[in-house]
Amino acid sequence: MGPDDGGLVGPLRGIVGNGRTPLLRTTFDDDAGWATVAAALEGRSRDGGWGSQEESLVDAVVDRRYENLDVVRLAGAWPDDLLGYVIVADDRTMAEVRAAASTNTVSVLYVDLWSERGSTFRIAVDQVPDVAMNLFIANMDFFEFADAAGPDGVFRGFPSDPDE
Repeated sequence: MGPDDGGLVGPLRGIVGNGRTPLLRTTFDDDAGWATVAAALEGRSRDGGWGSQEESLVDAVVDRRYENLDVVRLAGAWPDDLLGYVIVADDRTMAEVRAAASTNTVSVLYVDLWSERGSTFRIAVDQVPDVAMNLFIANMDFFEFADAAGPDGVFRGFPSDPDE
């Protein structure tokens, strides 16, 4: 832990150290919205191929120390010996949950605390399981997902190959 991390890193160390990604609640004015996002991400599993199911790699964290979290501050406090990522459910996420019927996309903020510390991109909730798994097994790099985000800055998956 950094000397002045303000207690931000400690509660996340065990989650990240076990290869999981914390989902941080940073806004506390919409309990129903948070419950929707947390249930969607914690409960999601992805088809692991060969008929297996892999558990979600996301753990929800509800702690007021992350209210209005400044991801730059978190990245600066992050220790060099702890490699991983965090996902942030922020004000935009909650607004998208409330408008989901009309927008059809709910996104969260993915934060790199490893190779490109402090880099971020938004990601549609339904894409999180695949991205978390690809980052966990180092099949792809953070920048590949960030670079594939749409014009609105949200990663919704890679375009399908028209020849397939």
